[in-house]
Amino acid sequence: ADAVMAQLVRQQPALYAELERVRTELATRFKPQPEEQLLGLMHALLHRCYQLPPNASQAVAPSLRAALDEVARMCFGTGAGEGESAVAPSIADLKEAFEAELAPQTARDFPATIEPFVQRLRRWKAVFEARVDAIPDSTPLEALSRALSELRGSELAVFSAFASEDGGEPNSA
Repeated sequence: ADAVMAQLVRQQPALYAELERVRTELATRFKPQPEEQLLGLMHALLHRCYQLPPNASQAVAPSLRAALDEVARMCFGTGAGEGESAVAPSIADLKEAFEAELAPQTARDFPATIEPFVQRLRRWKAVFEARVDAIPDSTPLEALSRALSELRGSELAVFSAFASEDGGEPNSA
């Protein structure tokens, strides 16, 4: 792969630049949405809870509190100073409710035992599932990459179009 890329850069710098521009745009646009990240984190926390011995009166483990603190800080900027952490616009409307109910350091009545903790995690998982389900299943590539929509085949010559598979001259017959 490195040899192919080196040859592409050397022989077709314009094509390489265009492909790199498209790759960068698509890589940034295909990152998981904040709702998808939070849904995955809720799944992981619930999975950790389900691995605990069945005891409804068991206290919420410090590791679970710490993990949820990290989720609140990472996704909602909980505990960060003013202007230090930006909340994604698609989940900004959930920040206040999440912090009041589930963020350990700001919740009004954070559950002391595992059963109500799991119930809250399930409720928030359902909220994030509904948000993820509302995300369109498909999006045209042209909408994801301006560079891709502006790319015209006549502007670039692809070197593989001028060689046969065995590396020799192409057959014109």
